[in-house]
Amino acid sequence: MKPQVVETSHAIGFDVGGTTSRAALVDDLGTIVSSVHRPTPDRYDELLHWIANIASDWAQAFASSNKTSIVIGLALPGVVDPATGTLIRSVNLPWLEGQPIVDQLETEIGHRPVLMTDAEAATWGEYIDFGSPAMPFAHLRLGTGVGCGIVVDGKLIPTDPSR
Repeated sequence: MKPQVVETSHAIGFDVGGTTSRAALVDDLGTIVSSVHRPTPDRYDELLHWIANIASDWAQAFASSNKTSIVIGLALPGVVDPATGTLIRSVNLPWLEGQPIVDQLETEIGHRPVLMTDAEAATWGEYIDFGSPAMPFAHLRLGTGVGCGIVVDGKLIPTDPSR
């Protein structure tokens, strides 16, 4: 009898903040398998290196089983353009503005990260934990700036309506 292969997926999420950056590896049940945090680097190459190393290490650990797919999310503070994979405007991280971070990470780790604002990522996380598919969901964030996210019919509505 052939053994049954169970497909599972894992997600790696990166939350790059103005002072602290975090990463978590989460399984398909929403359980945090591993997490790390550090002060946010103040140079682009340092940040890129940190994200690429963690994503590569965690993805490699699960790729050898041939049972797991990895999805990588990257949340940045400010205004992002997912089409170009760049941060357009950030009060906290001006040195990251315009850098092709998504393209460079894809080259480094072999997976294209999904780029969103930190407010969109927080909205989705809160919706998964507390939202209801039958009701619209809104999340407001107050910090250095004001951010928000909205989920309607189980779909995150981009903060930039042109997306």
